[in-house]
Amino acid sequence: MTIWVLNVACLLFAAGRIASQDIHSVGEVDQIIAKAAEQYRGMVADIPGMAKYPRTTLEDGSLRLVGPGDWTSGFFPGSLWLLYEYTRDSYWQDQAAGRTAGIEDQKFNTGTHDLGFMLGCSFGNGYRLTEDPGYKNILVQAATSLSSRFDGDVGCIRSWDFGSWEFPVIVDNMMNLELLFSATLFSGDSSYWNKAVSHADVTMKNHFREDFSSYHVVDYNKTTGDTIAKYTHQGYSKESAWARGQSWGLYGYTLCYRFTGDPRYLELAENIARFLINHDHLPGDRVPYWDFDAPGIPNEPRDVAAATIMCSALFELGLYSEEDGDTFLNVAMDQISSFASDHYTAEPDSNNHFILMHGTGNYPAGKEVDKPLNYADYYYLEALTRYRRHLNTPPAADFQYMQTDSITGLKIEFDASASSDSDNDSLTYLWDFGDGSRQFSPTGIFSHVYEQPGEYDVTLCVEDHWGGSDSIIRGIEVTPLVALEQMDAEDIRVFPNPASDGFYIRLPGVYRKKGAYLVNAAGQKFPVEPDPGTTWVPAGHWESGLFLLVIPGPGQEFILKKIIIVNRDRP
Repeated sequence: MTIWVLNVACLLFAAGRIASQDIHSVGEVDQIIAKAAEQYRGMVADIPGMAKYPRTTLEDGSLRLVGPGDWTSGFFPGSLWLLYEYTRDSYWQDQAAGRTAGIEDQKFNTGTHDLGFMLGCSFGNGYRLTEDPGYKNILVQAATSLSSRFDGDVGCIRSWDFGSWEFPVIVDNMMNLELLFSATLFSGDSSYWNKAVSHADVTMKNHFREDFSSYHVVDYNKTTGDTIAKYTHQGYSKESAWARGQSWGLYGYTLCYRFTGDPRYLELAENIARFLINHDHLPGDRVPYWDFDAPGIPNEPRDVAAATIMCSALFELGLYSEEDGDTFLNVAMDQISSFASDHYTAEPDSNNHFILMHGTGNYPAGKEVDKPLNYADYYYLEALTRYRRHLNTPPAADFQYMQTDSITGLKIEFDASASSDSDNDSLTYLWDFGDGSRQFSPTGIFSHVYEQPGEYDVTLCVEDHWGGSDSIIRGIEVTPLVALEQMDAEDIRVFPNPASDGFYIRLPGVYRKKGAYLVNAAGQKFPVEPDPGTTWVPAGHWESGLFLLVIPGPGQEFILKKIIIVNRDRP
């Protein structure tokens, strides 16, 4: 038996001296991410090479690094991918890609059930954010390796190869099913999907008690598929509710519902969530003790990792649950506020640059107790990105346009700078020009050449990187403007330019006075009728901006003059 001496922080928790400020705005979440990013910049600087991965802090206070084969190796590059997703800073993409590459050889590893953690968190996030086809192929190979551990008689994937168990399956293994579901979507091979469903169904049948708490380990007879016994390996006792195991189950069945839409998985996930939220031993800050049945509560260590996994799962489950969705989301938001407090978030440049403190890896073995854990950070960052998406305000689409001269066709300049986003997110723009052509633009300024004059319905869709979007449809008229070379010349004058209250047009008699007009950046036309000689055109009733003066020429030509109107009374 391991004797553990409680530290001061644990006693403060037990006394209820936890105070946190509620986090309810995009700006507040942005600040949390900014602090986390600074911590991880320090961590990146501390780690030599690309194939070493920070896991925790050793008893002497030094950083524990592990190799690509450790079950936690994928969490650090996964965290870097999540920082890239949030910030869109290419620095994090470069760091994530480099440290993800060091794990690639694990795609052939058939000696572990943890490939979902190792490659799903690294290559899976990488593919989600970049759509690199190489990443997809690696994930399919990893799923093939994981599938080799599936036993048809048991109906499950074997978890461990050590110990005296015959065929052990741990509740943690639910997390690796995402790799199998994804492999079917990537490859079209349904065998991965079928194995994932079988594993989920057998685990649902044998791991969960009547109160929807979970056993940690179930051992199976390899020949008959019957259960031999039920145990714990990291919990207080075989009948206790090991906190992180409950969170693995909650997250696992939530993701199973995401892929399959099977209501049985949703119902189980909801019941696990209710068990956790309503448990008498869940503290007020929603960060559980390492085991809900630990005998020394409230003087037991917390496990912030169990809390961050639970939090991330609740943000997703809250979107699916019709009955308790709001409750689940509110609990997750409370947990974010707790994590962000100085009781769990480390001071800058401390904690070996991990973000969170007070995780518990394996209390019975005396390993990683009251230590930072890379997977606690990973699921915290994932929960923050999910919370940010929950808080997101969609952008508002708007655009103006102006027809300009073009020797090669009918050219329209489109300007979507009037589109807005109240969260100050960068936007992307998708144009449908109404003539069968579409174009993606990373900026709001774009030009399009129409082949034929006429009326077109132009659609602009703007999107922020959190999935918020808006669209607008505007009808435009494309007219056959033809520019004459050097026709902009001395024989036609517009003055003053810029103008305010109005301007003069000096027009030689050779030009037709009928059909002249001004057009603004929004494509609105304003007829003018200049006489031969000098004509005053009032402009005080127009908004400020750039206008084109279009004047019919002697033949079929049109002459264009650019006018800048600065109206002091109208912005």
